[in-house]
Amino acid sequence: MILLPMVVAACTSSDPWAGAPPLPGGAGPVEWFAISVGGDIVGHEERVRSDSAMSRRRTWSLHLAGAPMTLRSATRIEHEHGLVSQYVRWDTEGERAFVGAAWVPDAVSPPHSGLWPVLDPWSLEALARNVSVADGAVSWTGSSGPVRVRFARDGLQTAVQGAVRLDRVPERPVVLSAFDPVAHLWVPTAPQPRARRSLVGSFEVDGAPVRVDAPIWAEVPARAVPPTVVGDPLAALAAEVVGDARDQREAVQRLVRYVATALDGVPTPGSMRAVDALRSGRGDCDEAATAFVELARAAGLAAEPVGGLVYVAGALGPGLVPHAWAQVRIGGVSVAVDPALGQAPADASHLPLGAGAAQAAARLAAGVSVRLVELR
Repeated sequence: MILLPMVVAACTSSDPWAGAPPLPGGAGPVEWFAISVGGDIVGHEERVRSDSAMSRRRTWSLHLAGAPMTLRSATRIEHEHGLVSQYVRWDTEGERAFVGAAWVPDAVSPPHSGLWPVLDPWSLEALARNVSVADGAVSWTGSSGPVRVRFARDGLQTAVQGAVRLDRVPERPVVLSAFDPVAHLWVPTAPQPRARRSLVGSFEVDGAPVRVDAPIWAEVPARAVPPTVVGDPLAALAAEVVGDARDQREAVQRLVRYVATALDGVPTPGSMRAVDALRSGRGDCDEAATAFVELARAAGLAAEPVGGLVYVAGALGPGLVPHAWAQVRIGGVSVAVDPALGQAPADASHLPLGAGAAQAAARLAAGVSVRLVELR
């Protein structure tokens, strides 16, 4: 949950923390943590605490499309006796904040075991979670899997989520190993020659069967195209792309084709806004999903981002790799579409694992077990 590299900001040539939350006033000394994945130190976190606030700044070394990149994120937590009153997150999409009452158990632990409101870092919502507190050890299950942390008298010592660890160290780690998320999260499978034409996908997720059905357009009711959303910055572009589409199904197909040809498919650090991605023509599946969702919403359609795994026969061999796509709802029917691959509907090799790429990647890095049974 809170240990993963998916909420990041691209490095800059000037101040890498420009726009980030300020350090708390009256702060104590800097605490350093090493972030490791599979035993390799891939990043570090800097924490500064006062009696009522904490700032955290995180750096990751990453490989995207074979290119090394440095990525950063920042958060600021304000609390009273550990109970969070405000949580500010800074990333490539700007500043987002939670205001309310919740716990962030890897920062400050609840006083004892029980059902507590725990802040979810992806949705920035306080969710009821069973938290176990015993002799400095704290554990709970978040949106991306189980988390275990351990505190000493001077604060957090270690936190573990799947293959990702956060360990307190005396000074900032200097040498970082570049983390390749695709290679790390890749799930090998047998070759699937019908993957791109599959209508039914059979999977196992943590031992439980999961079926994915790809609907055909004949199963989706024809619905009139709604008016574009007045005031949306993408409304004019959405109206131009949708044009004289006969119904929502055709509108969705036109939007998918447009995004598939508008972006170059090259991975970028972090995640760009839809407007920026479409203006620059840059971005891979994450930007494609974001751009499609924003365009579809501007066109009055019900669309949501999806993250998970998709089958590829790539350089690592046949397997499931992290991917982002979208779903639209037409007349009560949910239809998965893949703007990056130009698929509408998307084939059944798309296994959803979260509401967007970040949440899905968090589940994968936390150790969720996935097996592809059959695509047909």
